[in-house]
Amino acid sequence: MNDVKLELNEWDLLVIQPGQQHEDFLQKGTIWYAFHFWISTEEHLSSLIFEKEVRPQDQVIHIIEKEREFFVSMIKLFEMETKNNEYESYMIHSSMFKAIFHKILTLFPKQLLAEQFTDHHSMNQEAARIKTIFHRNLSKQPTLQDLCRQTAMSRSALYRACQQHFNLAPRKAFLHYKMNYIYDFIKENPDIRVKELSSIFGFKTQFHFSRLFTQEMGCYPSFISRQRK
Repeated sequence: MNDVKLELNEWDLLVIQPGQQHEDFLQKGTIWYAFHFWISTEEHLSSLIFEKEVRPQDQVIHIIEKEREFFVSMIKLFEMETKNNEYESYMIHSSMFKAIFHKILTLFPKQLLAEQFTDHHSMNQEAARIKTIFHRNLSKQPTLQDLCRQTAMSRSALYRACQQHFNLAPRKAFLHYKMNYIYDFIKENPDIRVKELSSIFGFKTQFHFSRLFTQEMGCYPSFISRQRK
């Protein structure tokens, strides 16, 4: 990699960041796995994982025995996906890839990781944590106090985080997340009635739900059902 010869042994992991050149030479019968993570153009500056002075050999990490079960379980899931895919590519949820990527990062000493990247990654982790709380409350109508308690953040800290990640105040960010979830839910269940939806997702009345949904999504819930059918 980058004109440096690297020899990887069993359970060694090499992380290659954007811009680095590499060529693989494999012995006959070698079994190896590669995880590919794509980034958008605007994310390029924060995609340099390692500090500039880090050598290619420092980008190799050995996965110790107690960490191997995680990767083995993920590989098994990938292989299950492959059975139904003629191109033998892994079609899995982005959340699973994020879990793998985060796990890989924890294997490296922090001093090797670029500060800009770790800051960006920390921001993504914070956004993911807030979304997890939003998801737990899909059947409820939480107050701002409820969201602060569940995220373990003060009002000012939660407001700052939601503005930074979603460009919305906390309760509006939650409503936006919830309505987008319901939108997808209707598409998957086009025969469901508006009254049922309002009950499932914790709205006082179907009229209240319809009004909020229309304001947020720009159309009535029933329109999504008819369109899907």
